[in-house]
Amino acid sequence: MRLEKNPDERLIESAIRKMESEPGVIRLQYRAGEMIFHPGNEPGGTYWVRTGQIKLEAIDPGGKTHFLHVMSEAKVLGLGACLMNRPHAYQAKTLGEVSVIWLDAKSTRKFMVDHPEVAEPLMRQLCEELELLEGRLRSAYSLDATERVYETILYLKKCDPCRNWSRGEIAEWAGTTPETVARAIADLREQARIFTEGRKIHLLRKKFLN
Repeated sequence: MRLEKNPDERLIESAIRKMESEPGVIRLQYRAGEMIFHPGNEPGGTYWVRTGQIKLEAIDPGGKTHFLHVMSEAKVLGLGACLMNRPHAYQAKTLGEVSVIWLDAKSTRKFMVDHPEVAEPLMRQLCEELELLEGRLRSAYSLDATERVYETILYLKKCDPCRNWSRGEIAEWAGTTPETVARAIADLREQARIFTEGRKIHLLRKKFLN
């Protein structure tokens, strides 16, 4: 379950319905934990997310994965690699059951030309992804662990308020350890910014929902 879609997401959702009859369209279904593509795979086309969530991860030279982003409904996966005609720089793995429409690269470009009302929201999506990564980089240098964990909880809750995000997922996104996350959660409880029920975290300040 996600928050109400914004105007760009509603436009992309409408575009997904339109492209159902487009040539080159393939409907794909994935189970939880399935890999959609790996780093270095040729893009081939774009994945228009109908339902579900996809976790994007980078892999460092030592083989360790790093949580980059969550793609949810009415988002388009692989757009940058497709437009630049470059291999994927990260891997994409489903967080649950996922349904997508796959559109080959040529058809993706044609669809954007034929439906210019969709092109601008797609460009904004790419800009938002870049802005998110820039914000995380600033946070890594300017915020202590507790504030990074709090920002992570805000972001993940915005992606899916009902999902029980694990301490490991929070740690991976915040660039810290599960032990540090546990201490940060205790601090945030004392500050009355969150409360917990077992492993589930609830926010007490919801300005991020607006």
